[in-house]
Amino acid sequence: MEFQYEKLMEQEGLTLKELPEDAKVGIESIAKIKRIINLTESKGKKIRPDVYKKLKANDKWVVREILDYLEGKDSRQSDEVPHSEKEIEKDIAENNVDPLGLEIENELKGLLESGVKEINADDLKSKAPKTYSVVFKNYEQEEDNGVETSNYSIIETDQEVFTIKKK
Repeated sequence: MEFQYEKLMEQEGLTLKELPEDAKVGIESIAKIKRIINLTESKGKKIRPDVYKKLKANDKWVVREILDYLEGKDSRQSDEVPHSEKEIEKDIAENNVDPLGLEIENELKGLLESGVKEINADDLKSKAPKTYSVVFKNYEQEEDNGVETSNYSIIETDQEVFTIKKK
């Protein structure tokens, strides 16, 4: 992705050292976001178009900061980039949620909502087949067995008896 602030800096013969602090902060933010995007893409995951739109908005903000500096004006815009690295990182993470994990989470949520806090393996197999599949695919005797999602856990508390909890 090509950034307008880079073109402007090249065109005006500017270095990073010369720029006002807000522009430097914005450029640093863009660099961090680019690293997050590159890392995510290197894992074979796709980036949604709205993430690139937010990155472009940050680029426009930096360009405005540089133009204000060149014109000798105080910046008329917010002191913060429109979209923080944390916000964009969250957007990227939400986009790359494991679908199986979501299915398991929904199964566990449904069980808890129906009043089930403990369940044996046979009932688990019929009432939460995705969860059962993952638990028993990795099942080992005499070990802690179960599954955790972002919001729920199901852990073996007795021989083939599992306790479901909301985190």
